[in-house]
Amino acid sequence: MTTATGTQYGRGVAGNRGVSRPPALIKEKKVDHSPLVVALVSATALTITALTGCSTPPPPVDVSSACAEVTKTSPTPTCTKLFDTGTALRLPTPQEGVIGAISRGGKNFLTSDGTSLELPDEILGEVTKDSAYATTVYQAETDGKKVTRVAPALTIPEDVVLTRIFGSTTMSGKISPYLGDDTYDQTASLPVVLTLVPAAADGKITGSIANATTPVALSDGTCAPALAATGTRNPLRGTFGGTISIERVPSMHTAFDDELVLAWDPSSSGMGDGFYPSVATLMGHDPLTGSWTVIQHGTPISGPLLELHLTSGAAGSAATCT
Repeated sequence: MTTATGTQYGRGVAGNRGVSRPPALIKEKKVDHSPLVVALVSATALTITALTGCSTPPPPVDVSSACAEVTKTSPTPTCTKLFDTGTALRLPTPQEGVIGAISRGGKNFLTSDGTSLELPDEILGEVTKDSAYATTVYQAETDGKKVTRVAPALTIPEDVVLTRIFGSTTMSGKISPYLGDDTYDQTASLPVVLTLVPAAADGKITGSIANATTPVALSDGTCAPALAATGTRNPLRGTFGGTISIERVPSMHTAFDDELVLAWDPSSSGMGDGFYPSVATLMGHDPLTGSWTVIQHGTPISGPLLELHLTSGAAGSAATCT
C-alpha cells in the first residue's frame, strides 16, 4: 500500500516547473513495500472485514400464542397453561433463525418444524447452567447443521409441564413382589394401577396405587387384583405405601441425565427416563417411549421394580373384578 498523498504531490511538482517549493516539501516519500508491512496491512483489513461482518442477534420472536396462556415476564415470557388438546406447545416460525428446544438426554436441538440440529459443546455448557434447558424454549441461530447461538424465548414452569403430560392420567403395568428380608424380586409380575391427580404443585404431581387394597377394572376390560390380596408378596409395605408422587429431575447424575422419579416418601424413590417429558416433547417432536421402567434408587433390590404404560384410564373399583 502506498501513501497516495505523498506520491501524487511529488508528481505534481515534477509537472509544474514554474512553482518553487521548499526541498523538504517536494521530496518524494519513500514507501516501504516490505513483506512485514504488507502483512500488517492485510491483517488489519481482514480484522475490519470480520468486525463489520459480525451478525447481531435477531429480534425476539413473538411467543404470545405459543401456549393457551402466556404471561409477559422479565427476562422472558412465561407459559402458564399449555393447550389441552392437540400439540401442547405451538411455536411460531421466526423471521430470522429458528426456535425450538433441547431433546431428552441433550442429544440435539429440535426446531418448531422438527428439524434436528447438532449442539456444539459451548452451547451445551450454556444451556445446562441450572438445568435451564429443562424448562426453556430457545430462539437460535444456526449454520444449517448446528446451533451457533441461543437465547431464551419462553419459560415453561415445572408444574405446567407435569400437569399437561400427566394430569388425570392412569398408568398400568406390573410391580415386583416382596421376597422377605427387606428385598424385592427384580422381575415385575404383579398387576399395578397408578392414578394421578389433575394438576401438579411444587414441582410434583401426586397420585395413588389404585389397586392397593381393592381390585380395579380398567376401561379396556383388564382387571388388576388388589395387591393386598397377595399376602406376604404384597410390595406395599413400610415406606412403600399407596401414595406416590412423580417429578422430573434433569441432569440427575451428569449433564442431560434426565430422569422421571417416582417417590414413595422422601427416603424411598425409583427412577427411569422412559416417560421423562422434555420441552421438545410438548412440541410433538420428542415422544415418550412406550413404557417406563422404574428402578429403585440406590440399591435396586431394596424397593419394588415397576414396568408402567400410559393407559386409557381406570373405570373404578370393582369388587367382583378377577
